[in-house]
Amino acid sequence: MALIQKKQLKLFKKSSGRNYATEITLPDNILSGKMVQGFSTGLMKKDAGVATKIADSNNVEIPLGKLSQELLKNTIDEFGENADMSNVALTYEKLTGAKIRP
Repeated sequence: MALIQKKQLKLFKKSSGRNYATEITLPDNILSGKMVQGFSTGLMKKDAGVATKIADSNNVEIPLGKLSQELLKNTIDEFGENADMSNVALTYEKLTGAKIRP
């Protein structure tokens, strides 16, 4: 793991951004290059759809939720619904040109 990534993780872990993704998923799965979380993009699409329906039924705008669904759709289009959720990082890298992984 690159030095800058280690510093960023240290900041996440000490801030209000601390969560399962910053504690486990990011360092142990994405940054390590393992790319296996054990949760499919199809299941995440279903869960995100439920959240969107709840928001819509309550007239609540969730622009980041809708953006994440677009990212999931792009990931599923490329890797399939059974692909591991880690592939979202690959899709993000491809769409933005940003490099997440070492």
